[in-house]
Amino acid sequence: MADVRAMIERHHWRADGYREDQGFYDQRPSSSGKLVGEKSIRADLGNYPGFPFKTNVTVFWAFNGKGELIDVWVWKTVDAL
Repeated sequence: MADVRAMIERHHWRADGYREDQGFYDQRPSSSGKLVGEKSIRADLGNYPGFPFKTNVTVFWAFNGKGELIDVWVWKTVDAL
């Protein structure tokens, strides 16, 4: 978990969720909407433009109770400009 935090800081991504007490809520199409992991980090990697849409990229990292990485989910959301 410390390595992921360091990577986020190194890339100047906006971390908007460090959870020591809960995994992330999995919203992938293949998921049953469950919590993944015992700890998690969420970071906004930013937007990239397209016409007429922009895409936002958010990454979720899930960790077990020892802080070991067990899953990564990259979530792209598209919105009109």
